[in-house]
Amino acid sequence: MQTHYCLQCETSKPVEDFYKDKNKSTGLYSHCKKCHGAMTSRWKKQNKTRNNDINTQWRKNNKSKVAASKRNYEQRHPDYVARKYKRIRDWKRRNPMRVQRWNNRRRSRKAFGVPQRWVKSDCPDNLCYWCGNEISEQTRHVDHIMPISLGGQAVDSNEVWTCKPCNLKKHKRHPLTWLAMQFDNQYDSHSPHVNPPQQHNGNGWQPWKL
Repeated sequence: MQTHYCLQCETSKPVEDFYKDKNKSTGLYSHCKKCHGAMTSRWKKQNKTRNNDINTQWRKNNKSKVAASKRNYEQRHPDYVARKYKRIRDWKRRNPMRVQRWNNRRRSRKAFGVPQRWVKSDCPDNLCYWCGNEISEQTRHVDHIMPISLGGQAVDSNEVWTCKPCNLKKHKRHPLTWLAMQFDNQYDSHSPHVNPPQQHNGNGWQPWKL
């Protein structure tokens, strides 16, 4: 049986207990696997920031290897994968609003958000921002003044409470286009739910300020 001497634990061990190193004349590391692992662990604890930077940079430069390793692991551990995705689905069902906000932020980053060019009016939480009808916490929707698909950002200054009809009808329309449709008599005849802004209420509240 071939052996190799470990300089760390000062013990002769089988060559199977050493990692290969083509830069060494013997073709093996000068430390056994056990000692090498202990030394590596100590270094990682003492250099957490540098270790994280190295790992992050390696993953960026080797995306295909990372994806292949993940696929291989999932194929070898189907039970783990099933439990993992079950936890994710259960969490999403319990936190629909957080999932929606996360998706909106992701879409906003992907669309390279545009600058905000308006001042959101102070609308009471019990009134629809667009039509002024009363809404409840159970029926109200969150709407983005500038749609995420058009570069709007998922921030408080771009989010308003609206009724379900207004949110669904506005959809991905630009806010100026949506307001123009509210003033359009032909559109109002098809959608009686939407009223011109000056008819919202008597306190002078307007849904839009340039």
